[in-house]
Amino acid sequence: MHEKLATDSTGPNTQPGQRKRSAPAYRVLGYALALAGVPMFLSAVLTPVGMALFAASYWSFRRARKHAAVLADDVLAKDTRAPILYLRSFDDEEQDNHPSAILNARHTNIAGSTPAWAPREQDALAAVLARIGPYVAIGKPGELLPELGAARTYVSDAAWQAKIQEWLERAHLVILRAGATQGLRWELSELVRRIDPRRVLVILPTSPEHYSAFTKWANVVLPQKLPASQPEERLVCFDETWRSRTLPPRTGITKTLKPFFAQNGIELRSSFFKDFLEHNGLS
Repeated sequence: MHEKLATDSTGPNTQPGQRKRSAPAYRVLGYALALAGVPMFLSAVLTPVGMALFAASYWSFRRARKHAAVLADDVLAKDTRAPILYLRSFDDEEQDNHPSAILNARHTNIAGSTPAWAPREQDALAAVLARIGPYVAIGKPGELLPELGAARTYVSDAAWQAKIQEWLERAHLVILRAGATQGLRWELSELVRRIDPRRVLVILPTSPEHYSAFTKWANVVLPQKLPASQPEERLVCFDETWRSRTLPPRTGITKTLKPFFAQNGIELRSSFFKDFLEHNGLS
C-alpha cells in the first residue's frame, strides 16, 4: 500500500487522466512558452498592421491622459508646497508632435531611461518633479488639450507675464527648455533678476543648429555664458554666480538630477523598485 502511494501519479486533487508535473517540469514548460511567445510578439509588433495598432493604442493612451489632465489652479489649491515652474516656447511645443520631430529625435537623451522626444521627456520629468512640489506651466492659448507633463493654467495675453512673476516669487525650482522666442527671452531675463541661479535647470536642444540659435541670445542675458559649442549633455544647472555645469545622463532622471537636487537641499528616497519603474518608463 505504501509503495503504491509513493509511485501513483494521481491523488485526491487530481482529475482522472491527469498526471502531476514536478516543479522543474513546470519551469521547463514556462521557459518554452515564453520563448514561443517572443516570435509571436515580434511578428505582431513588427508587421505593418502590428505597428499601426501599437501606434494607435499609444496615441489613444496619451490622448486619454490629456483628457484627464488636472488644471494647474486645481493642483496648486490642493498642494501647498512651493511650485516647480516649467518655461518653454509655445512654438517648440507645437512642433513636438509633428512626424518629423518624432522621426528625427536624436540620441541625446536627458537620462538613460528617457528617449530624446520632448513629450516623453516631459512625462518623465513630471513623474520625478511631482515628488518635490506641484509642477506647473502656462498653457498655450486656444489649445484643445494640454500637452502632458506640467499641469497647465490658461491666462490672457495681457496676464501671462504677471502670472509668471507671481509663480517665480513662490517657485522652489524652475525648469527652462531652451528655445528662440521673445517670450522665452523675457522669462530668462526674469529668472536672472528674481531667482537664485542654483534653482534653475535648463534643457538644451538636441541639435547644434538650435543650440547655436539659443545661445546667441541667451548668452546676452545670462551673467555667465554657456559653452560656445554644444555639450554632449542636455541638462544644465548653475552655481550661485550663474556658472554653468552639465549633468551627464545616468540610468534615470532621479539619478541624473541628483547633483541639482543636492545643491537645493532635496533628497529623494530611492529603492530598487522605484528605480526599476523609472528606468523602464513606468513611474
